[in-house]
Parts: sequence; C-alpha cells; structure tokens
Amino acid sequence: MEKSTPEDRTQDPLEEPKAVLSRRAFLKGASVVSVAALGATAVGCSPTTSPTTAGTEGSGTANAASTVPEDSVWQIEKLGEPTETVTAQVCIVGGGGTGLAAGIRAREFGLDALVLERFGKTGGSFIGTEGLFAVGSHWQKAVGADFTAGEAIASCMEFHHWVPNYALYRAFFNKSAQTVDWLEGIGVEFDHVQSLGDSYVCWHVYKGSEHPGVEFMESMLKAANEAQLRIETDIAGKELVLDSTGAVEGVLALRSDGTVVKVE
Repeated sequence: MEKSTPEDRTQDPLEEPKAVLSRRAFLKGASVVSVAALGATAVGCSPTTSPTTAGTEGSGTANAASTVPEDSVWQIEKLGEPTETVTAQVCIVGGGGTGLAAGIRAREFGLDALVLERFGKTGGSFIGTEGLFAVGSHWQKAVGADFTAGEAIASCMEFHHWVPNYALYRAFFNKSAQTVDWLEGIGVEFDHVQSLGDSYVCWHVYKGSEHPGVEFMESMLKAANEAQLRIETDIAGKELVLDSTGAVEGVLALRSDGTVVKVE
C-alpha cells in the first residue's frame, strides 16, 4: 500500500487518541486486519511491470501478460483465440461475497453486469466467514458501543506502524456501517454484535446455525437472482484485453471444457 504522510493524518476530522501500543490496542488492530485483507482481495495484486501495447497476432488487442517473465508467479497460461463472445457493461471476475456485492450494486444502478465464477457455484471464501467488521452501525448503538471510527482507525494504523494508506482506511471505516445497512436491505440477516477478545465491539455476526457464512452467501445469491444479475459458473477470468491505447476493453475467460471466451 502507499505509505501515508503526516499531512494525510491531519485531514481526518475525527479525534485520534495518543499512540500507545497496549495489549488492548494490539487486539483491536488484529480484529480489523482480516477486514483490511478482505478489501485487498477486491482490489487484487498486480505485477510491477507495465503492460505492453503489442497485441496478439490477429487480435488487434494488447496482451498484459507479455512482459511477465516465464517463471513468474504472475505468468498467465497461454490461451488460444476465443471461439465465443459475450457482452456486458460490467464484467466481475469472482463470485464470492465481494463479487456478488459488486454485481448486485451494478444492477441497482441499471447496468448489465456479468459475474464469472471459476467453480461450480458461488460463495468463494465467504462461506467460511462468520461475521464482518463495521463501526457506527445501529447494532453497536443498541448495545452502547460508543467508540468512534477515528479511534478504530488510529488503533489499526498504530498496530501497523502507520504504513497503510490512511485516507483509504478513512474511506473504508467511515462507510462500514452503510455496508451493514445495505446488506440488511437486500435480505442478509445479522444475529448480534460482539468483540473478539479484548477488542472493540465491532464484529457483526451473521444469523445462522453451524455454517453462518453459507447462509450469508445463500442470502446474497437470492438477492443477486432477484436483481437479475447474470452469473456464469465453471468459467475462470484469465486475462484483461487491452486496445491499442492500453485501455481495457474486455476479459478473456476459460470455461471448464476448454472453451476460450471473450467478454466485451
């Protein structure tokens, strides 16, 4: 992540407590680390090399993987020419909680969105979760949890030695309560809010029995179907298709039967 500067820190209107790394602060930070990691999965990672504009022969499109060394972990398997083409205004790679949320939100804005999921069903790693982080939700207000987003941000930043992007944390933390409201609005149910050990009361636990993450994703899938979100399974998004200027114009995907598909 981009390292924050002192100027970034002074822009936050919320008061920050003094930096004291205690056991309590350590656990507060640990309780939100998994959430930050979850956000990172939505952003994804990329190689440091820049894409080239040299296209695949006959395609007229650029191959973003062409500058990646053959032995790199970022090397994408070579795909043949696509034999099938589909269109969408928004293409989302991955049908886990983040992917379905993005797709449902796109449909709320009236966009024709398509989700590609490499496995036979949606869910992803979200089926193993039990709750999610938020600050300032109605659940917390109901139990008298009166800590501020500024305190939670400062605790997490302190735990990570002020290395993460402070402005990004502000944006994420300050909108987390809205996420809870939005999820409830599309049919996701929560059971209660609690702390994780000696930490802030910020963990919103899904309603469910033995596998609350599964029930969470079932609610998300139901909402996706009600929104008429297009979802294709057994198809893996593999490569971005770039035009001659380097702008993204599509995605190359691979079906489980070996069919190469271009999403325009």
